[in-house]
Amino acid sequence: MAIKKALVLESTGAQASYHVVSNVAIDAASKFTSGTIQSYVSEATFKAGKQPLQGGVTIFVSGMPEADEGAFAYIQRRLVEPKPDGDAGNADGSMMYGSTDRYMLAGGEYVA
Repeated sequence: MAIKKALVLESTGAQASYHVVSNVAIDAASKFTSGTIQSYVSEATFKAGKQPLQGGVTIFVSGMPEADEGAFAYIQRRLVEPKPDGDAGNADGSMMYGSTDRYMLAGGEYVA
């Protein structure tokens, strides 16, 4: 499962269009879920076994999956959510964990 969205990676300036969640962690105490994202030039480069364009970036979102939703499905669904307007864009509270844009994959296409 992956997310398709064309973007320029902040740390390298490289263009990437295929993003794979390689790790999910859930912090039950603070009720945050994080996903580590590996970004590739394209789906073809990923499927050919090529390396990601940069080291994984970790994005934190508030909340945790429900008992009937898997951790990977939850974080992938949350990563493609549109960015809320105005100050609500920071309502997730996730910026406290780092500088990665919480909404870098907003509007992306979730693919199986």
